[in-house]
Amino acid sequence: MSDIQKLAEELEFPVRSYSGRGMMGKSCLGIVADSNEMFSMFYLLGTRKLDYPWGSIHWDNFGAYNTIYYFPDVSFVERDVCEDPTDVEEGE
Repeated sequence: MSDIQKLAEELEFPVRSYSGRGMMGKSCLGIVADSNEMFSMFYLLGTRKLDYPWGSIHWDNFGAYNTIYYFPDVSFVERDVCEDPTDVEEGE
């Protein structure tokens, strides 16, 4: 599982598998957040020295207040119900 997915789950952002525009049915990691939340998450990625999701970042709007940010080069990993979403190790 990618560091960005682990961190998003720790911050309790909704994460899901998403197939965005032009992806031809391929799915990837999608995070529902506003721009301030995404900025904060990328700040934490840097300060905790976690892996940055290299590649492109896209977004689609879901109405007036919701945006999904998706990462075509990052796979979404379904979390096992027993796993602890706060189990993010520094530098992992």
